[in-house]
Amino acid sequence: MKIVYQCLDCGKAHDTEEAALKCHEAPIQAFQKGYTRFSKRKGLIGN
Repeated sequence: MKIVYQCLDCGKAHDTEEAALKCHEAPIQAFQKGYTRFSKRKGLIGN
């Protein structure tokens, strides 16, 4: 399983938490990515 971080401002997925935070400096969301799709929503990170 791989953790993917998504910027909630533009919806773009990033491989690292730092890249997602710098994208639009907006809250981000973390997902565990499986073989087929996103699963197990971890919740919001940031403001």
